[in-house]
Amino acid sequence: MGKTFAYKYGSIGLLALLLTLPLAMIEQLVAERSGYREQVRSDIARSWTGAQQLVGPVLVVPYTRAVPEQVWDEKLDAYRTETREHAGRLHILPERLRIGGSAETEVRSRGLYGVPVYQAALELEGRFDNRPLLDLLQSAEHPIALGRPFVSVLVSDIRGLVTQPRLRWGEGESLFEPGSGFAKAPSGMRALVPALESDVPAAYPFRLALDLRGMERLAFAPIGRENSVELVLGWPHPSFTGRYLPSSHRIDDAGFAATWQVSAFSSNIAGDVDACGAGACGPLLGNVFGVSLVDPVDVYRQTERAVKYGLLFVVLTFVAFFLFEVGRRLRLHPVHYLLVGPALTVFYLLLLSLSEHLAFAVAYWTASLAATGLIGLYTGSILGHWRRGLGVMAMLLALYGLLFAILRSEDNALLMGLSLIHI
Repeated sequence: MGKTFAYKYGSIGLLALLLTLPLAMIEQLVAERSGYREQVRSDIARSWTGAQQLVGPVLVVPYTRAVPEQVWDEKLDAYRTETREHAGRLHILPERLRIGGSAETEVRSRGLYGVPVYQAALELEGRFDNRPLLDLLQSAEHPIALGRPFVSVLVSDIRGLVTQPRLRWGEGESLFEPGSGFAKAPSGMRALVPALESDVPAAYPFRLALDLRGMERLAFAPIGRENSVELVLGWPHPSFTGRYLPSSHRIDDAGFAATWQVSAFSSNIAGDVDACGAGACGPLLGNVFGVSLVDPVDVYRQTERAVKYGLLFVVLTFVAFFLFEVGRRLRLHPVHYLLVGPALTVFYLLLLSLSEHLAFAVAYWTASLAATGLIGLYTGSILGHWRRGLGVMAMLLALYGLLFAILRSEDNALLMGLSLIHI
């Protein structure tokens, strides 16, 4: 008898291990479906625009410095003095910068997959002054010739600019042209402005309106010495990203409103701008903050998390069958376990397929009722009474309820999963 039980439950254990193969195949299928969604996201980004990141405006003043140098003259067999020009650029940041705007959002779909996109109406205003230029000229040991200054704005995807922007500069106006003027971050635009005062202090107020399209993410750099950003978007599920969180925000079913207050003291943005002018734009492009439009229920992520508990559910179900055998003094053939096991794995296929069309909670409980109903009917017949089938069905529904709570919980998922194992 002992050998018979050892053989039987050894077979059941082997069957449980074999069921990891279809579970692995289902997990791979989830990854493939998630990959299709990423492909759709890339396709929509190519035809619409990608995530947008706005860095600027920066006032750039090109200049050349005439430096006398001693050069060896072989004909004269002596040194002679030559004047050589060295090009440079002065980057002037706004003394204050205020960005305000709102955005309308929608979901662009292809097939089963959708991606949130937005169209934002932004207004940038602030003030430059020429003190950095005066400091440069006063500290210069050699003559400096100033070039035509321009205002540069870096934009991640220039296709997102619906109309050609205009820069309001003092009492005048300039059109932006493509190209940021930064060699290592060319995506953007620039506008020529009149020459700056080089003798006396002066201030230059500016204003810029942008109609900007983007997808999923909108970010800004704290380019001013004092920065204020106020943003209103019609998306109720924001995720605030970047190096600085909003100082205040409001989120409701209609969308969200957020305000950021950032100073140059905390951002060290001036050094990042100079580094970008020298060819290292990574720190500048990474010194940003903003918001991402997230999907509150990522069905593929939650389905993948559910599949990770698949083997545990198989083992617990087989344990329940074992308890019925011992408690009711019944004899179940390993074939019964063989038929119940695949029914458990079918739950995950149902969950994946239904969640692509229905709300995740509806898909989950529909798949749970289908799987547990099938197993309940079958076990009721093999255990000799429909009440026993209902008992198994109730036990499985309780397990699926606990799994659903784990999937919905972000902060306590690990603790709840360990509790399930110990139960």
